Amino acid sequence: MPYIGNPAVVGDSANTFRLLDDITSFTVTFDATDSDVVSISGDTLTFNNHRFVTGQKVTYNDGGGTAIGGLSDGSYFIIKEDQNTIKLASSASNATAGTAINLTSGAAGSSHTLNLAFDGVNTKFKATFNNGTKAKISRAAQLSLSINGVIQQPQDTSSPTVGYGVEADSTIVFSTAPVSTDKVFGSFIGETAPSFDLCKTNPKYTDRNQTEEDRLLVMEVILCARKCFYLSFQGQSNKNNDTIPPSIVVEEIIEQLDDLLDFSTEKVIQNAKSAFAVKHPLQAFSKQLFKVSDKHESRGLFFSPDGCRSFSNTWCKGAVALSEEPKPIEEFCSGPILNENPEHPKIHILDLTRFWRNPSSYFLDGSLQVSTKEVSVLLPENERLGSCPWQDSSSKRLLIDQFLDGQDLADSYRELQKQNLLPPGHIGKALHSSMIGELAMMFQRTLPNLAERIPKTTVHGLLNGIEITGETGPFFGSTFFLFHSAKLKGKNCLESLILHLFNNLFGPFPGNSKTVIGAIDKSFRFAPVSLDRAEQILSQLYELYLEGVARPLPFFPNASLAWLEQKIKHEKGKKRKNSLEPLDCAKKSWFNEMGGEGTEFSTELIYQKNPWGLPETLELNELVMGFIDELGEFIL
Repeated sequence: MPYIGNPAVVGDSANTFRLLDDITSFTVTFDATDSDVVSISGDTLTFNNHRFVTGQKVTYNDGGGTAIGGLSDGSYFIIKEDQNTIKLASSASNATAGTAINLTSGAAGSSHTLNLAFDGVNTKFKATFNNGTKAKISRAAQLSLSINGVIQQPQDTSSPTVGYGVEADSTIVFSTAPVSTDKVFGSFIGETAPSFDLCKTNPKYTDRNQTEEDRLLVMEVILCARKCFYLSFQGQSNKNNDTIPPSIVVEEIIEQLDDLLDFSTEKVIQNAKSAFAVKHPLQAFSKQLFKVSDKHESRGLFFSPDGCRSFSNTWCKGAVALSEEPKPIEEFCSGPILNENPEHPKIHILDLTRFWRNPSSYFLDGSLQVSTKEVSVLLPENERLGSCPWQDSSSKRLLIDQFLDGQDLADSYRELQKQNLLPPGHIGKALHSSMIGELAMMFQRTLPNLAERIPKTTVHGLLNGIEITGETGPFFGSTFFLFHSAKLKGKNCLESLILHLFNNLFGPFPGNSKTVIGAIDKSFRFAPVSLDRAEQILSQLYELYLEGVARPLPFFPNASLAWLEQKIKHEKGKKRKNSLEPLDCAKKSWFNEMGGEGTEFSTELIYQKNPWGLPETLELNELVMGFIDELGEFIL
């Protein structure tokens, strides 16, 4: 990091230097007893690659030892002999004249100091970087300096009247001496000169200046132009269209045109920048690029703000499409696309439950063979500790199964660890205790007493001529339990309803089977249902299933559950003054800032508009959720 007169500070770039407000001085500490440092015969002090300049005021201190003969604690002035050697003078005039103090005798002590203070007296400072490496600065124009936020004027003289100049040995000369409270910041152009570059190691006033030559080259190009002169630069960010200032040379050309050309008689064109500078749009398919405008061509200008051109056929099609009226959104399909009446009607009960959990996804996956699985390429917002298999529902699912099997949950810690479902150490124990407490509250709410367990049984039956297969149970007494390791959702209720009807038809307790759904936040239960009613409802759900296999069925379980909950509250007289209507609750659940079914891939693909305004959606919602309302109730 380049700097002037004080140690480097980590964090600045390689082309910047600064005088810092937290460093008040540059100090050299030396051993006065070392003959290589203090020469009595030569009246010199030797410091390897020192930074002092002739005329600088320094403060000498013996550091608690004995002062060098001829010196005492106090102020002196530097006489620079070479880059490693200095002498001391009693006054600034003596320093300029080269009249040094005679050192008469040696001294004692290894902590003698020379302190170069920014006290408003010193005007010259050596430009160095990387702990003393010389910065090769030949002219003030190579520098950009500010003091306390004010840009200083560069002058090519060693005695500037304002601002600053540069002496031949890369010494920066201030017109006004900085003090320790000043904040000086700047940068220099160029690099450290190689040893063979005599123009930089020993610069002369008549040497080449690359910056000025580059500016001269631009001027020569302008002078060579006859009919048209074209300059282009990136004036806007390609990410957010923010303005990016042009090169100083380009800005100066525009300012000169503004001063030389008089557009005051024309109201449309205010200045040279608006007359000559063309601001292209951010997108290549912008309609502005394909407009035909002769507004400014009569004045002999080829380009204009509204007359920039593009000749891309591809982007032109995009611009034309944007200029047209948007076409109405077509339905995903207007009617059945598959046969809804199979020749040999049969179904597994799990197919029916999977359908009613998400009819849209089932139609795409099962009927059209279109995968609805989304693969996220974005990293999660919260960093996970390793693979973290314990963050899914597997561990809670295992705890639920162990509890229903009559096992003590306190003994499940080792089993979960063996299956890598818990993190090691105290974190695993804390997580295990937290899960047990969470599940215990759910069990207490839904399981007052557990009867003897009846295992699952595979059954085959007929439902109005339909061959249906599935498993009944397991039962605890006449009660069928389903537990979920998350909050209760509509898809859980639909799945439980179908299994409840199936158990009442083909289970060990025909027409007398109960179902309880347990979740983290609340629970739900279904009362026993007669054989005729169970067969009737299950047949209706199967007919809707066949229809949903042939075409999209506008039913959304989670939003429908929100509708049912709000409907039940209103019926029980719990409607508040500003509470939403059931339909509004369904719409809010279907699409909100947190997501909802409306943001799922399957629903976004099929339903371009909100389907909750369709009569079919409302009728289907009232029919299906009416079954749940008829047979079930919430356990709060």
